[in-house]
Amino acid sequence: MRRGPDLVASAGALVALASLWLPWFTRTLVVQVAAPGLDGSLSGWEAMGGRSIALIVVAVVALLGAVRPVPAFALFLAGAVSLVAVMAAIVAELGTPASEVTATSPGAGLLLGVAGASAVLLAGLGRLLGDLRRRVNSARTS
Repeated sequence: MRRGPDLVASAGALVALASLWLPWFTRTLVVQVAAPGLDGSLSGWEAMGGRSIALIVVAVVALLGAVRPVPAFALFLAGAVSLVAVMAAIVAELGTPASEVTATSPGAGLLLGVAGASAVLLAGLGRLLGDLRRRVNSARTS
């Protein structure tokens, strides 16, 4: 049984899930006459909005892979969906300024979210390529 990629995917999913509680974006005041409360940080939950469900589903799929076999394509697809969801949060936050008096910068939680989603995606890709290699080798020998 191929445990390595499943364990990498599970660890990546846990990291991505834990990142939701960390600050993903920090807003700082650019103009000192701004109203109070405009600066601060956004957690992954706040930054992702409804897309945070994608990270929860990915965590469930990847953690199932640590307990029982999950199809390689399902693992790859879960990683791809989570990475797209994280990238959508980045575009939504950094693509449009919050206001003219604040500047938004990425935080540590965002880095962990991208790393965790990427780990799940790469583990799924590794499993897909391993399955393909096994099929080619078995076709050659038969």
